Amino acid sequence: MSTLRRGDYHHGDLRRTLIRSGRELLTTGENFSLRAVAKMAGVSPTATYRHFADRKALESAIAGQGYRELHERLAGAAREITGLGDGWKIAVAYASWALENPAIFSLMFTTDCDPCAEERAHAAAEIREFFAQEVGRWIPGSENNDRTVAIWSFMHGITLLHAEGKLSTQRPGEMEERIRGSWETIFPEG
Repeated sequence: MSTLRRGDYHHGDLRRTLIRSGRELLTTGENFSLRAVAKMAGVSPTATYRHFADRKALESAIAGQGYRELHERLAGAAREITGLGDGWKIAVAYASWALENPAIFSLMFTTDCDPCAEERAHAAAEIREFFAQEVGRWIPGSENNDRTVAIWSFMHGITLLHAEGKLSTQRPGEMEERIRGSWETIFPEG
């Protein structure tokens, strides 16, 4: 665990330092509490309350940051997609990001973060909108929310199966091959 010393953050950057410290605690599996985050950041426990009302608020900020990072990864993958047949590339980007950031991914989707946290809610809404736009681009005239939910559910489900070790990834590229094969089975005309 890398403990920051007082003065390691610049004035006005305490919020960012607390988020970074919180992420590190989550990633290493150490005790996650506002007190532990404050200790890692090198500030008093009461300093955290200037930026976060409670643990849930900090978790929401971390989850919001995770949604933004995931969105960036998905947007990068989307640049390589010309149609529905290439949609598996976004699924691979989704799964890859989740496997690289398992604690944050879990926080984003399984931990009860404050649903009223504006930052988190906005970032999650951007992900939903991204999927809706992509599905609309892949399937012209498709404004069907059910189709978007179905495609996102496939991506999320196959990601969880890999993350929980239910699907093997013994050799390089195996996850990508499986996702592509599954995608092509679902969308053979893609």
